[in-house]
Amino acid sequence: MMIRLQSGLFIILLLGLAGSHAKAEEVWSLDGFKAPESVLFDAKRNVFYVSNIAGDLAGRDGVGYLSKVSPDGKLQAAEWVTGFNAPKGLVMQGDTLFVTDIDRLMAVDVESGQITGTWPAEGAQFLNDPAVDEAGRVFASDTLANRIYVLDNQALSVWLESEDLLH
Repeated sequence: MMIRLQSGLFIILLLGLAGSHAKAEEVWSLDGFKAPESVLFDAKRNVFYVSNIAGDLAGRDGVGYLSKVSPDGKLQAAEWVTGFNAPKGLVMQGDTLFVTDIDRLMAVDVESGQITGTWPAEGAQFLNDPAVDEAGRVFASDTLANRIYVLDNQALSVWLESEDLLH
């Protein structure tokens, strides 16, 4: 009887949630980006970083860039850091912003806005979604090659390759 009652309450809860529609309220909007792909908030500096592909999604054309935006929606720097092909995922580690860029991982010093490191990812086709672990290693997934790469001790290598990673 108790299981039936719990199941019934759960179904009522789900039906109630299905009937409620949350509405997002626009706080601000900003034009001027060229194929923005990712955004990351830097709480230490109170700024958003935005990756802009600008050209072809997988093009090695050097036209991609990063922008800086304030929390109130003001464009602080449209082309803050340039020299990317098609920048995608972003992650912070200390004062370094890591950016996935098709088949390479790049590091940007956020204080100077300079690219401080570039690591080619051998065999990579579409790097994205970087993450940092407690040890400071940077991981990046490759959606098309079914791999996860790791930057450890300034060397980028395949950490995991598996058909189980098929998208």
